[in-house]
Amino acid sequence: MSGALRRPYEFDELAAMTRPLIATLSLDELPRFVEALEFEQKDSTTVDCRLEPRKVDANTVEMTGSVRTTVQVCCQRCLETLALDLQALVQWSFTSDDTGDGAGNDTGNDTGTNGTGAGIDLLSWVEDELLLSLPQYPTHVQATCGGDSMKKYMSESVTDDKESVTPFADLKKLLSEKKPS
Repeated sequence: MSGALRRPYEFDELAAMTRPLIATLSLDELPRFVEALEFEQKDSTTVDCRLEPRKVDANTVEMTGSVRTTVQVCCQRCLETLALDLQALVQWSFTSDDTGDGAGNDTGNDTGTNGTGAGIDLLSWVEDELLLSLPQYPTHVQATCGGDSMKKYMSESVTDDKESVTPFADLKKLLSEKKPS
C-alpha cells in the first residue's frame, strides 16, 4: 500500500509519528525511476520501503530506513538481461524553519528541506534514492557473465582483410610513396 507515502507530509506530521512508515510501491508511482531503466519491467515489480521517523529536537526530524527492489537492466559487459537487486539505506534530516512572531504565535512556515513551504514529498525522496542506487555500468558477476556473446558480436564486425588487421598499413604505404628516390 502506498498510502503511507502520500504527498506531501507536513513537518509536524513527521515529528508526531511514532511508528515506521511501511509501503509497497508500484513502479507506476515512480516515473523518473522507470524512465532511467532501459528495459520494460515486469508488472509485478514493486519497491518495498521502510522508513522510521525520529524527532531529534523541536525543529529536526531524522528519517532512517531502507528501500529495496529488483529490476531488469542490461549487463554492460555481455548485453544480456540482468536482474539487479537494489537496496538503498536512507538517512535524511528534515528541518522546520518555524519563525514565530515573538509572541509565541507560529507563522506556519514549515519548509522541510525544500524551501517551498509545500511539505515534504517522501515519495520523491524514495525515488531519488533509487536513482542514486542504480550503478552506472551494471554487469553480471564475472563468473556468471555471458561475455562470450559480446566477443561473438565484436568478432562478427572484424573482417579477415590483412590491411584492416594492421592499422598502420595505409600509413606505411603513404610514407613509401612520398619518399624521394
